[in-house]
Amino acid sequence: MAKLASPDARRGNSAAVARRLTGRVLKLGAAATIVYLAVRAIASGYGYVGTNNAVVSAQITVLRAPIEGYVAAGEITEGQELKQAAPVQTISSTKQQDAQLADLETDLKRLLKQRDAAQGQREALASLLRDLKDRATAGNAAQVARISAIMESDRNKAGSAETRRQQLERDYERKLSLLRSGNAAPAEVDRLRSDVIAAAQEVSAANAATQADLSARDAAQGGVLSEPGSNDVTYSIQRADEVRIVLIQVDRSITDLNAAAEQARERLEAARRYNQTSAIIRAPISGMVWKVGAINGERVSPGDVVLEMVDCGRAFIVASIPQYRMSDVLPGGEARFRFVGEDSERVARVVSIESAAAAAREGRFAALPQSEREATALVTLAAISTPNSANQCLVGRTARVLVPLRKGGALRDWTQRLGLDQIWRGLTS
Repeated sequence: MAKLASPDARRGNSAAVARRLTGRVLKLGAAATIVYLAVRAIASGYGYVGTNNAVVSAQITVLRAPIEGYVAAGEITEGQELKQAAPVQTISSTKQQDAQLADLETDLKRLLKQRDAAQGQREALASLLRDLKDRATAGNAAQVARISAIMESDRNKAGSAETRRQQLERDYERKLSLLRSGNAAPAEVDRLRSDVIAAAQEVSAANAATQADLSARDAAQGGVLSEPGSNDVTYSIQRADEVRIVLIQVDRSITDLNAAAEQARERLEAARRYNQTSAIIRAPISGMVWKVGAINGERVSPGDVVLEMVDCGRAFIVASIPQYRMSDVLPGGEARFRFVGEDSERVARVVSIESAAAAAREGRFAALPQSEREATALVTLAAISTPNSANQCLVGRTARVLVPLRKGGALRDWTQRLGLDQIWRGLTS
């Protein structure tokens, strides 16, 4: 029979059990803390695609040489702040004025005078055309009034002829009755019958004349003359048509002279630029010198880059993401970013999404994320809340960015992370 444990042994065993329980509780607590932190980290990034390849950038403003010459200015260094309209560089040339300038100026003046003369001629023709239109309108009104009077006279003649015809018909009926009773001679009846027929023809002729007058009046109201021996339109209308043709020719001449004068002006300006002895380049914006393209004493040609500037006050964030995620990004959505070396998280809004290769070719950004092996896309973010950066240019600073995704984009993201899409393609292939 086993001996009973002493009280000291029992107390030692209880302490060991308590220590084991305490250790297990601490381990479970640590594991729960780790799981909580992991779940919180995963939840904070759910619905976003994260990238560490992001940089603060700005649009590059390029200053080019307007003339050929040598750069002569104060010391301009990269990172130097410049105010808008401040003189940046001066380009000097030793070339002398060419006599060709005088010839070009003479040609331009001659073309401008010819154009002014053509415009004066056009104004005179336009005034004549207005007068002819007024005369034609007055002539048409007179023709309409004259024809209306003739038509009224013919209408009255038709009425008179109709009255006479009716009277002759009544006389013919009475003579015919007298002839039946033997009180009238047949010759008188035949004469009255002929008179009735003649009166009916006179009525028809008068009505036809009235219809002809009506047609002539309608044509005259439209500016067309239909009288025998006359032209189809009045003299004023004919002259107006001729003036319109001349106006078309004058307008074409004015257009040609304007084009020739513009070409002469461009040649003159080009010659002046070519013969210009100096030019001052001023800063178009307030910003920082990003790159110096030409130093003091360097010879430049027209169009050469002499300076590049950036406006640090309008900086934005450019983030690189895999190109296959372009369709998942939510335009206008709120992204989150944190500058490297800082703990505070800030908010930005998605402005645009484009191919990284296209943006690199255009070269309009001061800074771009590092190039990667796989095809990437660039997401531009306009900062909504920016850090306190007084007297500090953030262009070139890197950041960690969470880009918002459309609905369903996060699910595809986790499917690709877990490799479920590869498994599905393997099963269906």
